[in-house]
Amino acid sequence: MKPIKVKELIEGLKTMNPNAYVALSTDSEGNNYSLMANEMYMTPDCYLKKELGGQEQYFEKQEFDSNGTQVEDFCGNKHSKKDLIKCIILWPTN
Repeated sequence: MKPIKVKELIEGLKTMNPNAYVALSTDSEGNNYSLMANEMYMTPDCYLKKELGGQEQYFEKQEFDSNGTQVEDFCGNKHSKKDLIKCIILWPTN
């Protein structure tokens, strides 16, 4: 498995019923589900570590240092922008 890009998601969605609702799972085992409310529940310009599995924090563009090259996490650890991938976050409406 690998992370997918927005363009790959769009291609996959083209084969689906455009009138179907969007639901998100809270975990990979399908223990809970939540419908997505609307486009307000999408956060663009985010960054994550390029790894699958749960991550405790994402970073937004404005959180990077004045050079735009590093960001600090909750624990004070610094992360280089070159080690992160740009992504969008889709939020469930628990």
